[in-house]
Amino acid sequence: MPKADTKQRILDSAERLFAEQGFAATSLRSVINAAEVNLAAVHYHFGSKEGLIRAVFARRLDPMNRERLRLLDAAEAAAGGEAPPIEEILQSFIGPVLDLARTRVNGHSLMGALFGRVHTEPGLHVKEMLIEQFSEVIRRYTAVLAKARPELPPAELIARFHFVIGAMAATFADPGRLHQIHGGAGGQAVDLDTLAVYLVQFLAGGLRSSPTDLSKYDMRKTQGVAGRAKKKSLGRGRGAVAKPGRGAISKEKVGVAGGSKIREGKR
Repeated sequence: MPKADTKQRILDSAERLFAEQGFAATSLRSVINAAEVNLAAVHYHFGSKEGLIRAVFARRLDPMNRERLRLLDAAEAAAGGEAPPIEEILQSFIGPVLDLARTRVNGHSLMGALFGRVHTEPGLHVKEMLIEQFSEVIRRYTAVLAKARPELPPAELIARFHFVIGAMAATFADPGRLHQIHGGAGGQAVDLDTLAVYLVQFLAGGLRSSPTDLSKYDMRKTQGVAGRAKKKSLGRGRGAVAKPGRGAISKEKVGVAGGSKIREGKR
């Protein structure tokens, strides 16, 4: 079997098994059995399981990130020394993700099945691997966004770029979820290209908005309200029975679910 063929089969099998079972649960033995190769072939091409995981991600991410930087270079060149429009920056960042979002493994989105495990499985330094592979992309996009929005404090600029990454990942990890959630309410399935345009438009508004006036917000107030409501609810739940009267709880309407009493007020 040609070396290129062997390496490709190992990567294909590892990618599928990592997506289906996770990184920790997938042994090298299961990979070599699926790829129909021997263990020496894995060590020859990748060195170790960690090296194999790195190669699986690099095969998908390297072409995508090269295309991102190519598009960003073109946008910056067209801007003639100025910052490109926010929409063009976002298009160069989001557009190359679409090919990955369209890739399926056993009927499931590869982006959701494989990349989603990065956040749910500790160990094997997978997150650190991805940070390394995205380091140049993050540096370049942070710099161009700072040029486009110089009035934003650095901390807020970084936070907004983080929101861009999170919204993009959530959208394309499982694009069908949008229709599943909203389809029953008359929603229609949206193709990936249109979804990407919606996302660019939405994120551009967030990046373009004025610097946040933190004095207008006090999230501790909402946290306090939630905390007081929880304490109040716990206090009521300790065997207290309201006296009969308007809005009182009747004995007939006291149900039991999972060992906890559920009391409903009279309508």
